This record gives sequence, structure tokens and C-alpha cells, in this order.
Amino acid sequence: MPLIRSATAPPEVVSGSSNLISKPKEQLPPPEPTTTTPCTGTTPPSRRIPTAYLQQTTSTISDVMAATLSAALLGHVLFLKNQIPLPIMQLARLANVKTSTTTNSTTKPPPPPPPPSNHTATTKRSASKHRTDLLASFDTLSSHLCTTFTALSTALARCKRLDGVSTSSVVVSAEVLETRGGVRERGGTKRGARVYVAILVGPSVGSAKCRVVLGVDGLEVKVWGEREEIGGSGDGDEDEKEEEEEESEGGERENEEDEDEDEDDEAVEEEEEEEWNEEDDNEGEDEDNEDQNATHPPPSPSPSPSPSLSPSPLPSPTPDPPPQPQQPSHAELQRALTTAERLLSRTLALADADGYGLASDMAPTQTHILIRAPRRFSHPAWIPKQSMNRVMEGVLEAFLEESGEFGGVGFSGGKAKTSKRGPKVEGVWVKCQGAAAEGKRDNHDSGGGGNREEEGEMEEGDEMIWWCWEGRIVGFSDW
Repeated sequence: MPLIRSATAPPEVVSGSSNLISKPKEQLPPPEPTTTTPCTGTTPPSRRIPTAYLQQTTSTISDVMAATLSAALLGHVLFLKNQIPLPIMQLARLANVKTSTTTNSTTKPPPPPPPPSNHTATTKRSASKHRTDLLASFDTLSSHLCTTFTALSTALARCKRLDGVSTSSVVVSAEVLETRGGVRERGGTKRGARVYVAILVGPSVGSAKCRVVLGVDGLEVKVWGEREEIGGSGDGDEDEKEEEEEESEGGERENEEDEDEDEDDEAVEEEEEEEWNEEDDNEGEDEDNEDQNATHPPPSPSPSPSPSLSPSPLPSPTPDPPPQPQQPSHAELQRALTTAERLLSRTLALADADGYGLASDMAPTQTHILIRAPRRFSHPAWIPKQSMNRVMEGVLEAFLEESGEFGGVGFSGGKAKTSKRGPKVEGVWVKCQGAAAEGKRDNHDSGGGGNREEEGEMEEGDEMIWWCWEGRIVGFSDW
């Protein structure tokens, strides 16, 4: 009786003359994916927001470092979001090469090519204009960012209280005298600050199709422009002490001189009285004695020697002021900036390999740059956007939640407007070694960049709002 075989059964395999049916081989389970450990200075792939830890000796991030990394991240976002056809550095080199070949040509020019069509010539002129405008805007923004973080550091240092979002986990010991509001005080510890830069790609800030946030944890907070006063405050106190000691020594010397003069006057009076008594006793003597006394007058009394002045006490030696930290040279600073830029690029590349990259295909549009700063912040290139404060605080809250840094901290701009719709929030953290060693910060701590009020309402100048750069960056695709 023939066997009935299912249509889905595997085919029979006959080997040699025997009618043995070989069973199909069992499928092996797929191999487990191997996890690679990221290199030093980056975050593990468990978080959606990558973190780059700067390998530097200082515990805070300088304003120059923050400005350089912000400009570098903007260049990455423009290229990864398809706003420019080539990386920003290659576009700059391409423009320089074309300019040098057209202006510095000394050889005989080649024969002119056939005239292109009107459409091709218009496209080339338009692409060249777009490239020139974008490079000019990027260069202007890079120069503005250097002074922006300097002004931001000063504004944060003058704040009496910071909200939990701007409080950093970096604690720096302060042994020098600091000036806060014109009052000198000795600071024990001070903290860095957290600052945020938002890059929005879209027609406007409210209708952005891409939202990228850069978080800088541990920005150096100090009042710029008062470094000499802060460093020379100890010398001023020492000078005042020396002047007081000199005045007291001068007063003691004057008192000693007055006492010496009084003693001299008393000695002269006693000598005059003795002379008068001797004259009265000699009136009854004979003339011979008078002649003898006249020919041989008695020796005049020698004046009593004035007591020598007591030696003035030597001034006590003043302790030397603490040595100022040595500033890095220009070559060392440029080397550190280059290393930080490479670390940021490597962090973004590892995040892209783990599935959390910034790459996406978008049509060329405008790019808006915003920064979170206190109301007292002042810079001519930044315009306050208080109307977008709730929207941007919602973006920041989503960024903190994605990175695992949100722990119920309060926002100074009121309740954040978190939207579940719209594009996801992307970004990257930049931290220093102090933040990496300490880990998560204490959310209940209200410390910031100096003396902070533990209780009381926040002043108007300390309120955090969002500021937008006044420039314009427009992407293009033709080159």
C-alpha cells in the first residue's frame, strides 16, 4: 500500500540502492549577539542619549571647550540630517580650493568649455551662493559661541539660586577670596553648572521636525573680568596690615621722642638750680678766690647723654599668596580641543552603531540654535524667546528622561509642556571627570555656582528662559 506523503513534507533522499529516507537536519539556534564594550570616554549602549566624558585634568569645562563642542555638534547635525551634501570642514576646504584656483592661476588658462545651458549655470550659481552663505553663518556662530559661554558663565555666577535642572554634580574647592555682589567672602566649595544648547531643524522653532539637545555638565562658573581683583584681594589685605603696623610703629617712635625731650628739659632745670646755689655760697669768699675762680672758671657741666632710642621691632613676615594655577599654552589648548572633538565624533559613531544615531533623511530647511540661560544673561547675538519657554522646557524634560537624568527636578519656567506627538528628542551629554566619578547628582541640592539661597523665592534675574540666535542657517543639497 503506498504511503501518502504530505505536500509540505521534505523530499525523500535515496542513497545508493537502499530505500533509506534521511531526515532533515535540525536547525541550530541563532548565535547570541556579541556585545562589544565601548571605548573609554563614552557611555554604555543601554542609554538612548550617549555621553562623552572628557579626559582632562580639571574638574570643570571651560567656556572655550563648551563653545568648540557646540559648534562641532552643529556640524555633525547638519550633515547627518541631510542639510549639507558634505561635512562642514570639507565644504570649507572645497570653497577655499575653488577660490585659490580662480585667483592664483598663473599658467595659461585652458580653452573654455562649451557654454552650459541656462539651467545648469543657474544651478551652479545658486549652489555656490548657498554654500557661501552657510559657511559665513557657521563661522559667525562659532565666533559668537565663544563669547556666549563666557557671558553665560558670568550670568550663572551672579545668580543667587539655580533650579534643579541647571545644578551640576561637579564640586570644586574654592580656597581664594571671591567677590559676590561687592562683598568679599571666603568660599568653601562651589559647583559647576549644567547648560543646554538646542538645535532645531525645521521651518520654525515651533514646527521643528528634528530636535537635538546638547547637555554640558560642569561648566566653569565665575565672573569674568574680575580675575585680577579676586587674585589681588589677599595682597590688598596684606598691604592694609602693613600700613597699620607702620602707623603704630611711627606712633611709638613719636612717644619715645617726646619722653626723651621731657627728660632733657628736667636735667637742664636741675643743672641751673645747682649753678645758682653755688653762686650764693661763693659770695662770702675773698677776692682772691673770686679772682682765682674768675681766672679758672669751674668746668661747665657736661650735658647728660640722651638715652638711645629703642630699636623698632621688625615687621612680622607675611605669608606668600597661594600660587595661581598655570594657564595652558596655546598648543596645549588646541590639542585638548582637537581631542574633545574626536571624542564627540567617536561617541556619535558608537551611538549610531547601537541604533541611537542622529542620521535621518530630511529635506533642506532652516536650522535654529537656542540656549537656556538666566534672564540676566546679556549678549547682542541672542534674542529672548519667552513665548517658546513651555515648549522648550518640554523638549528638555524629554531629553532628561531619555538620558536617565530626570529625577523630579523642578523647572524655573513653570510647568513644562510635554508633547507625546512630534519627533523624538535626540542629543548627547558632555561631562568631565568630576561628573563621571560622582555619578548622578543630588536632585534636592540647590547648590549652583557659588553662594546659593537654600530657601526663598527665586529672583527675576535668576529665572531660566530660552534664547535664540539671531542668525540664519539654511541647508542646501546642490553643490
